[in-house]
Amino acid sequence: MEYWDIYDSGKRVTGRRMQRNDWHMKPGDYHLTVLALIRDAEGRILITQRKADKEWAPLKWEIPGGGVRAGETSEQAVLREVAEETGLHFTMQQGRCIHTYRSDSPAEQNNYFVDIYEFRGDFTQEDVRIQEDEVESFRLASPAEIRRLGAHDDFLHYHRIEALLTMDIKKITIAGAGTMGYSMADIFAQNGYDVILWNHRQPTLDRARTKISAAAADKITYTTSREAFKGRDLIVESIVEDLPSKLAFYREMSPLADDDTILATNTSGLSINKLAAAVTGPERFLGMHWFNPPTLIPLIEIIKNDKTRPDVAQTIYDLALAIHKKPALVEKDVPGFAANRIQLAVLCEVLAMVRDGVVSVEAADAVMKYGLGFRWACLGPLETIDFGGLDVFYHISEYLVPDLEDSHEVPQLLREKFEAGDYGVKTGKGFYDYSGDKAKEATAARDKKLQAIYDALYGETK
Repeated sequence: MEYWDIYDSGKRVTGRRMQRNDWHMKPGDYHLTVLALIRDAEGRILITQRKADKEWAPLKWEIPGGGVRAGETSEQAVLREVAEETGLHFTMQQGRCIHTYRSDSPAEQNNYFVDIYEFRGDFTQEDVRIQEDEVESFRLASPAEIRRLGAHDDFLHYHRIEALLTMDIKKITIAGAGTMGYSMADIFAQNGYDVILWNHRQPTLDRARTKISAAAADKITYTTSREAFKGRDLIVESIVEDLPSKLAFYREMSPLADDDTILATNTSGLSINKLAAAVTGPERFLGMHWFNPPTLIPLIEIIKNDKTRPDVAQTIYDLALAIHKKPALVEKDVPGFAANRIQLAVLCEVLAMVRDGVVSVEAADAVMKYGLGFRWACLGPLETIDFGGLDVFYHISEYLVPDLEDSHEVPQLLREKFEAGDYGVKTGKGFYDYSGDKAKEATAARDKKLQAIYDALYGETK
């Protein structure tokens, strides 16, 4: 008789045990099972089909796994289950736990956790030895094939792994060879990806090539051909920041892309939902907002539209990590996404204080650079109030929030600068003077400081 350990709601072993499949547990009791996403060198996933004579879910497809036996760790159980069901032998160095799923079913006395692992190996179908008394058949399936099985209710507990069916991104096309476009191409190429840089004008491509690092310039294919959109894993659009132009681009480009190709836009603020309306297959489309300069700013915002599949968002999240970026997932498409909403909220208050003579331009920047910004580089605003004490911030909010700037108009000082044509570094004048060589010197100083902060916080030169 096989026994399983009983766990509490914190996934801690209680010291009590249960017989396998005997769900008569006490309220608050849990058992633990494991599942394994086993990927081959091409990123396909090993799936198995339950025996036709199974009492429960016959002929349903699933991924290998089973219960954690009494006395076993989760890691030991998954390695055993994989070996028993597939004949493949892995070590934990070849895998990792990528998600823990929790199910609460007190009415059925069947509460449980599922630890889902991912293993990668260089194996073929001929290397697989299925557990014939348990498994009818098996095959290596792409994430898209598993999604189709899930859509037809032919995959057991598909909802547990849907968001984990990430693609292996290898071939990337960047559409648009401006500053952001060629910078993205540079970063992806330096990290070993097959990169095409597309632009509709050849002179722009020629100019971009002179801007790309020597380490990446010859690793990138430069083209004006629409063939650049076929047979790719990911297309990142970074053309002009204009809604009609982007809509026209997606109407023309997205039908050319393979059905499984992920499409992303590098817009800094245009509605992802509005753009998605022009995309063939909006469920594979999302925002991938890089920050300038992309070689130095680690953040990438990943913004879903209302139809974005969970696995698409997770694939781009994992890709951002793979190129040493710091991704933030924005679950809803709202104006400004997350970063610009925070930035404009701060800017409105700063400009109001400058307008009212509370602080000078220089003092306002000093407050941010040497106080708030210095701290926020290490701790986010919510971490900050955890350290400061939520009670303290609550009492500050009581008297301060009613006095904060709450106008819904463009800030007066910003409007005046705009109407005067003082756009900042690009025109030689903004809140500061950038005439002559001052713009070049200010940019170099900015980049030097950003590099120093990155090196200090993250321990690697980018």
